[in-house]
Amino acid sequence: MRIRSYLCLVLNLALLIPSASAQSVDPQALCHQAALQIFGEVDQGERVWSGGSKRISTEYESHYKTEVAKCFLFIETADMMGATPSTEARLFDLTTRYPDLRYAKYLKIAQYLAINGKMSSNEYVDEHRMSHKLASRAEFDLFVSGLMKD
Repeated sequence: MRIRSYLCLVLNLALLIPSASAQSVDPQALCHQAALQIFGEVDQGERVWSGGSKRISTEYESHYKTEVAKCFLFIETADMMGATPSTEARLFDLTTRYPDLRYAKYLKIAQYLAINGKMSSNEYVDEHRMSHKLASRAEFDLFVSGLMKD
């Protein structure tokens, strides 16, 4: 059911945003509405399927990037697994059809953890559908900030 609601929301968003200027609909408001719904579903799903971790904080931000006609959702979470803190930051492209919403991901765990992908000591940066490689949180943040403003 969750997959279906993602699909419906993303399809509606993809259909509405390109024609938003002709209909005087605010694409930033549509983006915010879509981001709020998907953030709620992602956050709730992660809290249910936490694997024993405790959520410390969750923040999100949405932005409609006019020059590329895309709606982005940035989610950052902080969790504790026992005494081990972790931080995860993800960027989603909400105008892309499900299930391929994730655009980029950053994960930091206080101790080394083997994860599929590139792991450098305790940091993992996943570049998804990107033409360049990100090597650190600073590069990830720079990439995200460029997409989260006009």
